[in-house]
Amino acid sequence: MAQEATLLYGVGATKSGTTWLHDYLVSHPQAVTPPRKELHYFDSLSGEVAFSLEGMQATIGSEIQSLQDRLSKAPADKKRPILRRIGRLEDLRAIYVQGGSEGLETYRRYFASEIARTGAKVATDITPSYGMLSDTWFARLVTAMPVTRFVYVMRDPVDRLWSNIRMNSNKKAKEGESVAELCMNTVDRLLVKGRHGTLERSNYAATLDKLERHVPESNRLVMFFENMFSQNMMDAFCKFLGISEHPAKVGRPSYVGIALRLDDARRRGLAELLAPQYAAVEARFGALPDRWQQNMTKV
Repeated sequence: MAQEATLLYGVGATKSGTTWLHDYLVSHPQAVTPPRKELHYFDSLSGEVAFSLEGMQATIGSEIQSLQDRLSKAPADKKRPILRRIGRLEDLRAIYVQGGSEGLETYRRYFASEIARTGAKVATDITPSYGMLSDTWFARLVTAMPVTRFVYVMRDPVDRLWSNIRMNSNKKAKEGESVAELCMNTVDRLLVKGRHGTLERSNYAATLDKLERHVPESNRLVMFFENMFSQNMMDAFCKFLGISEHPAKVGRPSYVGIALRLDDARRRGLAELLAPQYAAVEARFGALPDRWQQNMTKV
């Protein structure tokens, strides 16, 4: 009997190479990826994170409208791929129409249809914020499809947090406002208050605990961002998923973000704040990548 297709969840961490990993799977002939990387289905359904079913419908609807505008201006020989993407987005939008058990069944049918349409061995839902779900909702990920697997990518905690802050500040900056100043102010407030929304996304210990409680060891893979961009690592990743090896664009993370140096004093402060995360990961995995050790020594 043929092996049943796998639904792969990418549960984090934010700013840890999940876009690069998603792009790798887009290129893989045995994988099928939705027309959007991050579905935010379970966090929308749970109400635990700042997403909603209605909001996701509206977001996808806006993208469909933009494509329809393009379609009206496109030459005849360019219309087919636009129509194809509109159709795929409309199929995806349907999973957000209903909540509760009926909505979950629509989610299942969506992926079953995508797998049947393509003959893929792996389908994907790469939504890093799933790693922040409560135990109750995290457990629902495991049983959403007959076969589920989980990948979790961890990046040096200080580097991940600093990258997240730079991304958010760049998005929030108004015209004429200094992104660098916004970033430094955010770090300073974080060091004073000891809490910030982006800090929770560095809570590796909590996500690792949930993975260990709910996902069998054979169905979960934890990787370090610093070691991920290599063909050997991607070959191991494919073996974990039960798919063929496939060439990777090694050494090329996606969306690096704006270049802005974090001074040593602030870096030390963040390292101290994140010291429990360094300790928790080291306790599980032993020797950490060089970059992690460099920031740990600043504590």
